[in-house]
Amino acid sequence: MIKIALLIIYNHRYDKNISRIEDLYAERFSHLYHVIPFYNGDKPNVLPVYESSYQFQSYIAQAYAQLEKSIEKEQFSHFFIVADDMIINPEITEDNIFDFTGIKENECYLISIKDISKERLPMSQFHTISSYNIKKRGVEIENILPSFCEAAEKMRLYGIDTFQFRWRYLIRHLIYLVISFCRKKHKKYQIKMIYRTFTMLLLRKKFDYPIVWGGSDCLLLTKQIMPKFCTYCGAFASSELFVEFAIPTALILSADKIVTNRELKLDCISQLYTVDEKAFCEKYKYQLSHLLESYPPNMFFIHPIKLSQWI
Repeated sequence: MIKIALLIIYNHRYDKNISRIEDLYAERFSHLYHVIPFYNGDKPNVLPVYESSYQFQSYIAQAYAQLEKSIEKEQFSHFFIVADDMIINPEITEDNIFDFTGIKENECYLISIKDISKERLPMSQFHTISSYNIKKRGVEIENILPSFCEAAEKMRLYGIDTFQFRWRYLIRHLIYLVISFCRKKHKKYQIKMIYRTFTMLLLRKKFDYPIVWGGSDCLLLTKQIMPKFCTYCGAFASSELFVEFAIPTALILSADKIVTNRELKLDCISQLYTVDEKAFCEKYKYQLSHLLESYPPNMFFIHPIKLSQWI
């Protein structure tokens, strides 16, 4: 039996959005939960969490732990996890989500999984992956996560193999950093990254742990993967891995079947700036009712729609 828990993830505490989000989803999803950092109110379907929004993978782990201890323990077959500034197609309900999206009941979904080696000059992403330390002081997660080799093998199933030493890749990145250094006024970050990259070249140093990157503001997860997935999310949060790396990596390590937007039969707008955000918002006059009434029929979701800016 399919039973879906809809978890709305709030990056920051903003209680005014609770009623608006319930207006959006309560009639379509019977089990709606708001996952809100540092919430101290008395609304029963709000799950309070405690973590930096940079590591909101921990929000999911903490919310799941609370649901597991509730009277609804083990009732849910799937967990639909959505950012509070994302508007899901108003035609999607708990009854038709699989037919509407084309996601199979035994598959997990996230927006994207990206191979950093195929991205053009991804300086900040390289910095995160190359500086990640699985042996961070005060955090004992090395025996909780799969081994380096096990994780790398999982990544290879998705065509990602960037975790060993790569001359061409590191040299390309070093050239970009030098160019960036010459152009920027504030050079501290570039100096740090040039040193790190040069050291990796000199010592033929591989990354500390296989990490991927991807869009993580919308997830559909099966209950079978949740214990492992949440454990890995908690481990990555404790070691301060940024969420857009932590969630895709944790999902690859815990799930056998993953689909992304590439495999869906729907379009999506994962970042409004890609379609001229100002023009889009003005088209609907910043009125949520107008957007819902004329929502593009073949669209899965639109993100971000800041509810505080829409009437």
